Amino acid sequence: MRSLSEVRDDLLLRVDSALGDETREVTQLSIDAGESAGALSLTVSVAADQEIRLPPSLIDEAEYWGVEMKAIRAPFRASFQQKVDRLRALNRRDLRSV
Repeated sequence: MRSLSEVRDDLLLRVDSALGDETREVTQLSIDAGESAGALSLTVSVAADQEIRLPPSLIDEAEYWGVEMKAIRAPFRASFQQKVDRLRALNRRDLRSV
């Protein structure tokens, strides 16, 4: 399993083109403040909202850090899990259409 910062950086590379300037700035501020979990949450949210397909292994790693390792604070964990579930559903939908 990769570290939280490695997963965060991988997600950022994959969703960068979908990030608006404001979201990009907030994400960078989170990283600068040592809040990798905040950046992880933002990038997963953007990927789900913009329907960006991510590799299943990356989705698994994001869920591991965000939910199982409790990097995402409890009040936000359910919303984060919904975004992760949405990303998984996008992959399943793609598989069914092949």
